[in-house]
Amino acid sequence: SQVDSAVSAARAVKLPVVLGSAQSQTVGAGVWSTQPSWTAEGGAVAGQATAQTASSITAVVGRSPVDREELAGLQAAASKRGVPVRVMSVPTDPIKWATELPNDGVDLLALLAAAAEALPAAHALSATAGNWLPPRGILASSQLMNTDFINAAGTITRLGGIEFASNPTPFDPVAPYYAARLRTLEPGVRPSFDGLY
Repeated sequence: SQVDSAVSAARAVKLPVVLGSAQSQTVGAGVWSTQPSWTAEGGAVAGQATAQTASSITAVVGRSPVDREELAGLQAAASKRGVPVRVMSVPTDPIKWATELPNDGVDLLALLAAAAEALPAAHALSATAGNWLPPRGILASSQLMNTDFINAAGTITRLGGIEFASNPTPFDPVAPYYAARLRTLEPGVRPSFDGLY
C-alpha cells in the first residue's frame, strides 16, 4: 500500500513516522500510531493473566469491533502462553450470571466491553463480591477506565476487585480522571498494566 511504501522510505532514511491509524502492519520501531492498538491491549490482558498464574481465562466480550479486536489479541497471546480462553457475551441477566459464576470453573475473568455494556455485569459482580470473586481476579479493558464507570459499578471497582488495563489506580481519585482525560487529550498515549504506551 502507499502507507507501507511511505513508511519504508522514511525508515530507510531514519525518519520517525507518526500514522493516523493502528491498522497498518508497519507500526513498529520508529513508527508510531495516534490510535490505540486494541490487539496489543488484549495481549497485555493475557500477559497480566499469566502473571497472575491463571490456569484459564473467561472473557466476557461486548459486541463492538473494538471488543472483538481486543479479544483477538487476548486469544492470540493466551494461546502462545498455553492458557485456554473461554468466550461469552455480556450477560443479558447479569445477576443470574454473577450468581452462577462460582460454580462455572472461572479462574480469571476478563471484561472486554465498553462501559455502558459492561456496567450491569460489573454491578452484579459487586453484589456478589462479598461471597465470591474469581481466584485469579478480574481484569478489564481500558475502555472501562473512567470515573463514571468506576463510580457506577459498585464497591467492586473501589475495593480493587477489578484490575484495569491501566497503570492508574482506581483508589486514587485523581488517577481515573487522569486516565480518562489522557485518552481525550492524547489519543495516541494509552494506559496499560505496565504504564503508558
